[in-house]
Amino acid sequence: MQYIVGVDIGGTFTDCVVTDTEGTLTLGKALSTPEDFSIGAIHAVRDAARNLGLNSEQDLLALTRLFFHACTVGDNTLVTRTGVKAGLITTRGFGDTILMMRGRTTEDLTETEAFRAASQSKPDPIIPRPLIEEVTERIDYRGSVLIRLDTTEVETAIRNLLANAVKYGGSQATIQLIVRAEDDEVRVQVLDNGPGFPHDEAGRLFELYYRSPSTARQASGSGIGLFVCARLLNAMGGRAWAANRPEGGAEFGFALRVMSEDP
Repeated sequence: MQYIVGVDIGGTFTDCVVTDTEGTLTLGKALSTPEDFSIGAIHAVRDAARNLGLNSEQDLLALTRLFFHACTVGDNTLVTRTGVKAGLITTRGFGDTILMMRGRTTEDLTETEAFRAASQSKPDPIIPRPLIEEVTERIDYRGSVLIRLDTTEVETAIRNLLANAVKYGGSQATIQLIVRAEDDEVRVQVLDNGPGFPHDEAGRLFELYYRSPSTARQASGSGIGLFVCARLLNAMGGRAWAANRPEGGAEFGFALRVMSEDP
């Protein structure tokens, strides 16, 4: 028997839904754990495993064919605008897409009401226009590359985003980006002059849903970003790391193997 598992993390509860090859549904539920959302997710999967008559969540995951993840707390972060500041690099011509905020907002309204609604101020965009950069590339709905990504434009976009990050981060913000080739790999380092993080947390920063208690008190988030980065890098044969700098601040970096181009 194989299973498909879905987990959704909410502000109060974390829910798990399991379906088998015959379409039978089994549910699991646990309290969410904001200090480390992975704990609540594991507890919900464990509850579902027990409802299936299995001994542990490991037994269920060993029989899992697909694992889906949703995060209501992530949606809440978007709605309440309490997430970290972000930049966006997108396909040329689509830079204003998220600023249009298109929707059927005037449906069932009279002409006067529709005019009044259209004249109202829109909410602030999730990502302000100065932090959106466009690059030349095109991929169709099947994932086939129609126009290859222009790496030079990407480099320019990253420089612009870093410049805007400093600009909008305040006069005390200092961010340093270092990219260099070493032996058979390319290393990228992002350095800052902030407070760093506790030494005993370095090994946990890339865990799913983990957030440093000190960071969690200062800003909201879901603890997903670094985990995703690490998994993507690992899939490409790379690695990621986090460390405190001797002179103060933190370093986050990654390395990828240099790949030779096909002839």
